Amino acid sequence: MISFYLVTPGLLKAGMLRKNVYLKQPEYEFSDLGKIPVGVLEFRQFNDVQEPLLLKNLFKLELALKHAEYKNSPDLAYRLTDLKLYRAQLQRILSSRLYFLEIETNIGIIYKIGVTTRPVLKRVAEVKIDLLAHYSSAAIRVLGTWEHRGNVELYFKHRYQGFNYPIGSLTEYYQFNTEDVKIVLRELKQMQSKVLSQDEIDILEENTSLIQVAV
Repeated sequence: MISFYLVTPGLLKAGMLRKNVYLKQPEYEFSDLGKIPVGVLEFRQFNDVQEPLLLKNLFKLELALKHAEYKNSPDLAYRLTDLKLYRAQLQRILSSRLYFLEIETNIGIIYKIGVTTRPVLKRVAEVKIDLLAHYSSAAIRVLGTWEHRGNVELYFKHRYQGFNYPIGSLTEYYQFNTEDVKIVLRELKQMQSKVLSQDEIDILEENTSLIQVAV
């Protein structure tokens, strides 16, 4: 439950809090959206919350561009640039696959989260080269890959920052005990396969028909 003095109009308006009416004395708690900043929302729920927001922002930018075009607004070029940049960000997310690795080194087991647009085994080979600069051996096992889930990487880093294990300049490594890694892997595997919407397919295929306007 959220202490009453932390309940502000801004948090309520942003949808970060919700009232639990099932309590004898209803109190506020974090909504699914509000759980993201504090890192307690599971990955499958994170996707359920974030993906509609990503498409909502896309729609807003498209609408702003169409409005600027209709009005022949002087900020038309800026609106077009905003939309192009956002579509490029979404394309990067959708074209990336998330991977989770278990790495047995000569001094213990570590884990790595990351995204790549290339075959995972090519990325694994690069990871091994990086690690052999710090360890005398590094046997890597791919525990899972998830297509079109580039959006999850940053939230993973936020959610499990307490387990982060930097190795020199390498920062995407983690140390989990046996039970913790089971929880992490189970949570990752509970993510549903990503089904692309038509808007997402257009972005992934670089369909720019929506932004063909004169600048």
